[in-house]
Amino acid sequence: MPTPADRDPGQPWRPGTPVPAPVDPDTPTADIHIGYARCSSLTQELQSQLDALAAKNIPRDKIFSEKISTRVRVRKVRSAQTERGIGGTMQKGTLEYEQALDAVIEILRARARQGASPLQYGQLSTELARLGHHVSPSEGPMPYLLEDASVRESPDGSLPLLSALVVLKDTGWPSSGFFKLARRAPYRRSGDDVELWTREIEKLAKHYAEHEH
Repeated sequence: MPTPADRDPGQPWRPGTPVPAPVDPDTPTADIHIGYARCSSLTQELQSQLDALAAKNIPRDKIFSEKISTRVRVRKVRSAQTERGIGGTMQKGTLEYEQALDAVIEILRARARQGASPLQYGQLSTELARLGHHVSPSEGPMPYLLEDASVRESPDGSLPLLSALVVLKDTGWPSSGFFKLARRAPYRRSGDDVELWTREIEKLAKHYAEHEH
C-alpha cells in the first residue's frame, strides 16, 4: 500500500493525509501471480510442476519454465508465449487450438482402437507435428489439449478418458493432471491410482473396439 508523502522514517506520528484506499484488484496495476517450473536435465519431466501451478489457478501464460542445470550462467527462460518452435503461442479458443485438439482426439481414438497401448508425451508431440501442429510434449498447451480431449469425448463422464493413454517417459504413468481430472465431477473414478488407470485403459480398449467407426 502506498505511503503518504508526509510520512517519512524518523518523523513523529501525527494525524495527516489519510492512507489511500487499496488498489482495485481488477485494475491493471494490481498484483498478479506468476509461476516458475524447472528441472535440471532434458530427460526429467516438468508436467507435475506445471500441474501443481495450474492447481493454484496460475494462468499458463504466466508460468515460466526451463530445463537447464543451475551451473549454466546464461539462462533462457521460456513461457507459453514463446514455447512453440516457430514462435507465437497456441491459445485456447483459437482455430489453431481447436484444430490441434481435433488431431489429438483422432490420434488417441486410433490408439484406443489398436488395443489402447499408452504412448509417451513425446510420441504424441511427434504425431501432432507430423500433422502440422507444433506442441511441446512438456510445456505450452499440451495438458490443456489432453484434458479437453477427454472432456469433449466424454462430457457427462460416461465414456473412458482418452488422456489415460498418454504417459510420462520417466515413469510410464499419466501425469497427476489425469488423476485429478478422473476424480473430479462428472467422472469421479474410484480406486487408487493403479486401479483407476488400469480400469480406464481396459475400458478404452473395449469401448473403441466396439465403436471402430
